[in-house]
Amino acid sequence: GHAKGKTLEVGVGTGRNLGLYPDDVELAGIDVSANMLARARRVAERLDRPIELEIADVQDLPHGDGSFDTVTATCVFCSVADPVAGLREVARVVRPDGQV
Repeated sequence: GHAKGKTLEVGVGTGRNLGLYPDDVELAGIDVSANMLARARRVAERLDRPIELEIADVQDLPHGDGSFDTVTATCVFCSVADPVAGLREVARVVRPDGQV
């Protein structure tokens, strides 16, 4: 993985990507589905790694400007009502020298 530093996975879903991140990444994930997040929490527990998981919408992220070094999303924007708004939010929460 190319993720580094403080990383947000948008649309973390069931957590199937959580095991792919390097161990030195500080990981957070959001999803709009409580059911999906419950499954992701079980994955995080199996990985025995602290991962901050919360219900949130990419179109209105609950994080401050420049909060993350890396933001990732896999197959998310095809199911977002306003993908442009979501991408604007991603651009807002990633640091100016960060990566998406």
